[in-house]
Amino acid sequence: MSVTDLPRYRDLELIGEGGLGKVFRAFDATLNRKVAIKKIKTKADGGAGSQLLAEAKLLSAVQHPNIVTIHDLGRWDDELFIVMELIQGEDFETLLRGGRILYESFVPFCLQLQEAIIAAHHLGILHCDLKPANVMLSWLPSGSLHVKLVDFGLAELRREAEARTKGKLNIAGSLYFMSPEQFESGPLDVRSDLYGLGCLYYYILARRHPFDGDTPAQVMASHILHDVQPLSRLRPDLPPWLCDWVMWHIQRKPADRPPSALDAFDRFTGESYRRATGGHLSSQ
Repeated sequence: MSVTDLPRYRDLELIGEGGLGKVFRAFDATLNRKVAIKKIKTKADGGAGSQLLAEAKLLSAVQHPNIVTIHDLGRWDDELFIVMELIQGEDFETLLRGGRILYESFVPFCLQLQEAIIAAHHLGILHCDLKPANVMLSWLPSGSLHVKLVDFGLAELRREAEARTKGKLNIAGSLYFMSPEQFESGPLDVRSDLYGLGCLYYYILARRHPFDGDTPAQVMASHILHDVQPLSRLRPDLPPWLCDWVMWHIQRKPADRPPSALDAFDRFTGESYRRATGGHLSSQ
């Protein structure tokens, strides 16, 4: 039996496909709404299906406006499916089409993404695959930007990540947004996700990757050697504290990054408030 045999979900239309499976747009006949269904190739990926199912159950308890909502999940034979809200919007790259991103446009995007990561980390979940394709944008009736973090398909429960042993390279995420410890098969924690966030923020503000190269090996070397140009040199129009804040996320050593997404959020809101009220910026 497969998900396509379930009478509740009708009119399946393929809208995406990746290494772990396919994503369909469908109609939930029971609740009269459109949904997205992710079908996972569990047989091809060993224990990945069991891990994804466990994380989907954990995420299904999350009621957060900036994280995709999970409605249903299950397993039939060797096939796992996860039913999620269908986001009517566009991905992260949309923000880059209008030219240079101004500070005023970046603030709501950044704060909402930080909120999503804070909520996930509070449950002990690491995303481990933060990249533009996993950040969806939609617009509310008021015209306000709304950010949704999607696809925790490569996330790991924190206790499993911390217990990871060295010697097995895991490069499942996008090379441009992966932390050095992912390349080096080191233990991962919340600061690994914060590194990915910093790479995202740098990318949207500078319109270039902080760590780049002509080949995958060169990109990995750029991360490991911390070969990066300060954001302030590329965007001298931005507040210096904001450039420093982004660079704080992408430090080579985890100990030099924010200790948590909440700490980074508090620093950002404090500095932006001082800017809005004309107060003096604090020094780090």
